[in-house]
Amino acid sequence: MNTTIFFDYESTWGMPAAMPYDLASATTALLGVLGRHGARAVFNTTGKIVEEQPELITRIADAGHEIAIHGYDHTNPAHMTAADNRQFEADLAGVEARIVELTGTRPVGFRSPHLGAPRFFDAATYDIFERRGYAWASNREIRFVDEATSPLVIGRGDVIGLAGKLISRLGLDRVRLLRRAGLVLLNLDLVWRDRTRRPASRVANLVWLMRPAPFRRRQLTEIPVLSPLDVDFLSARVDPAQPSPQSVVDHMVNSLCRLFDEAREHFNLNFHDWTIGTSNRIEVLDRTVAYIAASGRARWVLAREGSAPRHA
Repeated sequence: MNTTIFFDYESTWGMPAAMPYDLASATTALLGVLGRHGARAVFNTTGKIVEEQPELITRIADAGHEIAIHGYDHTNPAHMTAADNRQFEADLAGVEARIVELTGTRPVGFRSPHLGAPRFFDAATYDIFERRGYAWASNREIRFVDEATSPLVIGRGDVIGLAGKLISRLGLDRVRLLRRAGLVLLNLDLVWRDRTRRPASRVANLVWLMRPAPFRRRQLTEIPVLSPLDVDFLSARVDPAQPSPQSVVDHMVNSLCRLFDEAREHFNLNFHDWTIGTSNRIEVLDRTVAYIAASGRARWVLAREGSAPRHA
């Protein structure tokens, strides 16, 4: 099964609050786990890190991992004006050139900060992706029962937290068939409104949700987010220096391993450097990747390997 690990590599540019953080140490931890288990990953990096800590980009690429782009300064493209978009494209051109200098390889993929929510597929943003010759993007989010029933999320006052409480009370998290019902409940907006795949219908959306896979979006391959983001399990602001409750760490590992077991042809893991690379949360990465590697089912693939670039 094609299995990809994504890191939104954003450092303090993507953190929800200013806190002390050592990106180099987190990078060492991440690369150590990946190397120990023979796994390759995609690092979606902000342009600011490329400019400010280029030695880390070189180190990651030299270890055999893919460098993709995660915006310039972590601004959500969905909030950009036409003037902002012009500056954004100019910034991307500069970042791409610098990545080529550092790694010898041109980046061909993009994950939007905040996944470009709430629009996900902003037409102006995808125009830029196409002009830049990108081969893939990864912005289609799926909400999972496992994040809603995380100990830090369940019962929270927002839609996901309240849904988690309902899912748990009805037992929709205990049996695979019932978890499917919970999956639909959490993704009603996707089923009802999404028109990004062909055929564009609610029935087709429901069928896709039951077995999600990459698809073509205009000229790019769209790689959906096939497991919860680490931050969605954790709910609140994460202090890189402080550990998370062990019950949450165990829930994350168990959930990700089960989702891998239930996947058929495609699976991916989705993390942030400042979350999963710090404190006891590195255990989530280590235990999960070890489980996947030992399964004998996984073929570690980089996003660019499934998406041929349109020009060098």
